[in-house]
Amino acid sequence: MLSLAIQSKRALFHVRRLAAYVAIVVAAAALTGCNGANQGFLRNGIGADLYSADIRRATADLEDYFGFICQQVGLRQDCNRLPPTGQQIWTQIVKQGMNDIDRRCDAYLEWLDDKKRSRGPLIMQIGSVGAATTGIMGVTGSATEAMTIVGLAFELLKQSIENYHSRLLLEVNTSTVNSIVLRGRQGFRKDMQKRQIQINDRPDAELVLRSYLRICLPFAIESNINDFSTLGSLGIAADENNSINQTPIVGKPRPSKAGEAGKRTQGAGDQTPVGAVGDEGSIKVSNLKQFQSKLCLVQTGAFDNPTRDGIRVYQSLRNAAVTGELSSKDIADLLGKKTCNRNLYKNAYEELFLNDNLKVEKLQIRLNKHSEGGTIELDGILGKNTREKIARVRPTLGITGDGTTVADQFTDQFNLKLME
Repeated sequence: MLSLAIQSKRALFHVRRLAAYVAIVVAAAALTGCNGANQGFLRNGIGADLYSADIRRATADLEDYFGFICQQVGLRQDCNRLPPTGQQIWTQIVKQGMNDIDRRCDAYLEWLDDKKRSRGPLIMQIGSVGAATTGIMGVTGSATEAMTIVGLAFELLKQSIENYHSRLLLEVNTSTVNSIVLRGRQGFRKDMQKRQIQINDRPDAELVLRSYLRICLPFAIESNINDFSTLGSLGIAADENNSINQTPIVGKPRPSKAGEAGKRTQGAGDQTPVGAVGDEGSIKVSNLKQFQSKLCLVQTGAFDNPTRDGIRVYQSLRNAAVTGELSSKDIADLLGKKTCNRNLYKNAYEELFLNDNLKVEKLQIRLNKHSEGGTIELDGILGKNTREKIARVRPTLGITGDGTTVADQFTDQFNLKLME
């Protein structure tokens, strides 16, 4: 009994230490929002004065930063005395600075992934230790009050960890975060190249690098997730006009060339709403072309008959209401779909069910059971001969509801009739 009493006291001692630790953690988290810097931001934002208390340190840090990036580039230049202007020098520094930001960003993405992976095991470990502790206390005859404290302490610790991981960045799939950041970085570089942006001086260089760095900041990643989900539900592609992604405005404007005005006017038409009914009302020409490419259709940018038939095939494939009109659910699903290889397939059903030679060969065997169009070679190729055979067989099957533009295509309705 003496041994049990000693164990009980030891367990209670550890419980009290745990409770005190949790209380300190919670109190520290609560007081974090009460420090001077946070209170200053709460009252004044960034402030109304151009001068800031940290400008001296920021200036020195910036000098060091550009000096180190200059050394990484390997310029034949005194990196401690960089010229304020010079397109060649500052363009090279920006390129190397973007590489350095990529390195830091990759490390951050790796850290995020590790945090997500460690969440489950950590919570399980806390639950196991909590259960073991209360079990030991029960066996040693600890007081009910002490056991209640233990249960509450472990539950508080568990909830604290859950709350820490409740931020959007730690809740969404790692692949989503990685995709948004990597595509943002690639898009930024491509846009700079496309627009032939010139880095003429140090202020331009700082603006470009800060804009590129922003892509990997938590608030920007979360904003992009929200933008893509909100705009995606409306069938609108995210761009610099409706999302946080902005290409920096630097350098001198390029002189306009003959014909550019006409091209800009023509390109503006891609932003004209083309949908007229239901959830299609907000779809623009550029959005529809994107959807058509994913449905294996010709990118006409119009809701023509082939597009309506292609939508019907896609809806039947998903067991959705076959209306030929895009619903908000259709739009959301299409946004996550890859572009179809139009050279191989003419609709989404073919893309899914005829995606290798063996599947095509099995279709050809079934087609050859019908005399219409003669016997075709079993070559496993969805080519001209196979499509002509489909077009000859289709009228004999009594298919309805497929549309008028899919005569030589393999569809859900055709497949069902062919198996009868």
